[in-house]
Amino acid sequence: MGEVMKKKENVTFICENCNTVVEAKRKQSYKNHCHYCLYSKHMDIIPGDRKSTCQGLMKPTGQRIHSKKGIQILHVCEECGHEQWNIMDETVDNFELICKLNYR
Repeated sequence: MGEVMKKKENVTFICENCNTVVEAKRKQSYKNHCHYCLYSKHMDIIPGDRKSTCQGLMKPTGQRIHSKKGIQILHVCEECGHEQWNIMDETVDNFELICKLNYR
């Protein structure tokens, strides 16, 4: 009880920052950022809940290596300042751009 259920969303979307078509992922529940420019959208309060009313663009500002999750990208909402770490998708994400982000 009290557990937040994550929505399983796996849909193709158009990046609101660079207009790239971001294809749905085949094996995971949802794609939460553009593989080309790495921007995301503030959709969640708790990761996966899709309950945020902000809907601002989230700029990629940093990266780190998590011992269990691998490389993660830090996104910061340009509207409200909310910060969220997201897992890199090594099969399609722009690795050169990730390497240019500050290591945290």
